[in-house]
Amino acid sequence: MTIEGIPKEKLRLDKLVDATDIEGVKNQEAFDIARDIEKKLSSFPNFVGVVPFGSRMTGYSSEKEGSDYDMDILVDGDAESAIPSSVLLDSVAGFLDEQYGERGIRIHLNPKLLTTHEIVNEIRFLDEPRSPYIDMSWYKPRLEAESLCGVGVGSKINAWREKIKNEISKLPLENQERMFQKFTDSLLQRDKISLKKISERIPDFNEEEWLNARRELWTKRVHKLFGNE
Repeated sequence: MTIEGIPKEKLRLDKLVDATDIEGVKNQEAFDIARDIEKKLSSFPNFVGVVPFGSRMTGYSSEKEGSDYDMDILVDGDAESAIPSSVLLDSVAGFLDEQYGERGIRIHLNPKLLTTHEIVNEIRFLDEPRSPYIDMSWYKPRLEAESLCGVGVGSKINAWREKIKNEISKLPLENQERMFQKFTDSLLQRDKISLKKISERIPDFNEEEWLNARRELWTKRVHKLFGNE
């Protein structure tokens, strides 16, 4: 089954989130699962939110391959009443097995600990000038705060975005743009992990075209969330 009977031949180049499968069939289940998880975890003081990612959200999921539903579980490492991520995941595992496992739906929970000190150190580290004798061109770090750029559910996600925005705003104006670029690069690294699966599932997949489009979309998203627009 496809939208209007027309198979989807390539990934969308105009959206960061395209909740469809490789045939173009709309799929809102990822958001429903995220909301169910959010409801179960909202009582924990250090729970921040849920951000779906992966093939179900970018349009290359395959029922034939049995694609998982990937969920970043954002946890506040600054909270005074910090509860280990493992406890949060255990508290929702039984519900997910009962609600979705019996229907053959696999859900992968990926905890991401957000700690202001560590994120600020990442920002400062990336912004420090490097010795001309040290080649850092190969170094492409993943930022812990990258998940905050995704489309998710949770009452504290925007508060954490404001924290990061505030820290970036403390940098000299000429360096802020460089920080936006670091976030974009980090997000693209996660996209690149999926290239092999995409090329196997999507006919005539154009890797360069897709990555260029993703870079443009992530650049706009990062500026919108952490810039002064």
